[in-house]
Amino acid sequence: MAALLTLTSAAPASVPARAAMPQRRVGQPGCHALTRPVPHGMAIEPDAVESVPCRDQVPVRLAFDRSTALAVAVDDLDAGAYLGRAAIRAATGIRKGAALRLVSTAGPVRIERSVTAMQPSRGGRVFVRDEDGQVYSARLADVGGGR
Repeated sequence: MAALLTLTSAAPASVPARAAMPQRRVGQPGCHALTRPVPHGMAIEPDAVESVPCRDQVPVRLAFDRSTALAVAVDDLDAGAYLGRAAIRAATGIRKGAALRLVSTAGPVRIERSVTAMQPSRGGRVFVRDEDGQVYSARLADVGGGR
């Protein structure tokens, strides 16, 4: 049963102003807590989370990273931090810092070099840095990792 809160309003007396308060889910499943620390700016990964009963507690602050569609820690979070009902998904695509191979071809010439992703990406283009510090914009040929 939803609790009702009566609000003071300039509305005529015949029209009561009421707002339904959301039901608390204390003790019900579906909430999460961290199993290990997560530093500021890092994505919350499913293997760092455990299911816990929902608590009458304010969850930690999280942000949503549109480029990866993942929840990200706004502050440094300790193990055991309560996340509430946050949607935690596995990362897809390329993570920042991932080791990749940059392959360039021109006619019969093929050049391959080891590079590091400078940003997360779910496809399309990504900036990468090679071992000499050169930065390139490269199209991802196979996000799944065959090439």
